[in-house]
Amino acid sequence: MVWFHNSNSEQTYVILILGLAGDGKSSFINAATGKQQAATSKSLQPCTTAVKDFVCKRSSSKFVFIDTPGLDLDEGKDVDASVGRILARYKRSYVDAIIYLHHSTRKVITRPPEPSSVVTKFQTLCGPAWRSRTILAVMGGTPDTVRLEGALQAIYFSGIKVAPFTINVQGGGDAWNVLNQVITVK
Repeated sequence: MVWFHNSNSEQTYVILILGLAGDGKSSFINAATGKQQAATSKSLQPCTTAVKDFVCKRSSSKFVFIDTPGLDLDEGKDVDASVGRILARYKRSYVDAIIYLHHSTRKVITRPPEPSSVVTKFQTLCGPAWRSRTILAVMGGTPDTVRLEGALQAIYFSGIKVAPFTINVQGGGDAWNVLNQVITVK
């Protein structure tokens, strides 16, 4: 991957956030940026209906977080074209990392996407090295979380990292713990 450098020699990282509706994609972005940028709700209705990008600076790097509708919704079925437009804006062929969020205590009941379509999406958006640049972040501190992580890894994510995630909008600590496992800041 060729990194894009702007005139300030600032490193730019593009991170795609995927998951099902209601699994905390927008909350993850708010935790990572330390701001309430992406709309969130405690209702049963999803907030994100279109692909959007949010930028934050950390140290001497710029992080572009791409928020997506749930992959189980009609709006989330064809995110590739919208993500492609954002990648073109940052002169990229692929995202630098994919964070796939899953909430272990789901409140929204939906039909999950087929495992093969998820893997194809990862390969398309992250390139041949998608396994090393994708992480499953599991939210929710239930006793079943460890069992759930293993089941999800077996179905969708064989060979990728799995990390717990707790919402912390103030400092984004957990979000950055997840990100640091797939992004090496230069």
